[in-house]
Amino acid sequence: KYTQLITQLYSIVLWVSISISLFITLFAEPIILILYGDQYIPAISCLRIYTWVNTFSYLGVARKPWIVCQNVQKYEKYILGIGSISNLILNYILIPYFGINGAAIATLLTQVITSIIAPLAFTHIKFNSYLIFKALNPRHIFSKRTD
Repeated sequence: KYTQLITQLYSIVLWVSISISLFITLFAEPIILILYGDQYIPAISCLRIYTWVNTFSYLGVARKPWIVCQNVQKYEKYILGIGSISNLILNYILIPYFGINGAAIATLLTQVITSIIAPLAFTHIKFNSYLIFKALNPRHIFSKRTD
């Protein structure tokens, strides 16, 4: 039941944040134009990339109760270390080629790494990444059965 509820939480977080990010991606241009005007048109592409960071950031927040309940908080420092190093390297590589969009891409990739990929390196927490992959199926949002 606990695993089913965590998967349900991840599924809700994923699909709500995907919906919000999709909305912002589709309407980035009018959002920027209405809020900031024509001089911020170059920010549209950056917003379209950066909005997807939220999906993985929210997953990281939703993962906290699982981390505490499993008593595996000690792995958080390693995951955050991997994320920090990844972000430095990705920014170093991507900003010279893509400018501000490179920074947004680096941040997005860093969130993917810290939320899903890095936990796969640790035996005691890689199951959590499996739960996130499982949560991609939207049927888990309304699931009432126990696995």
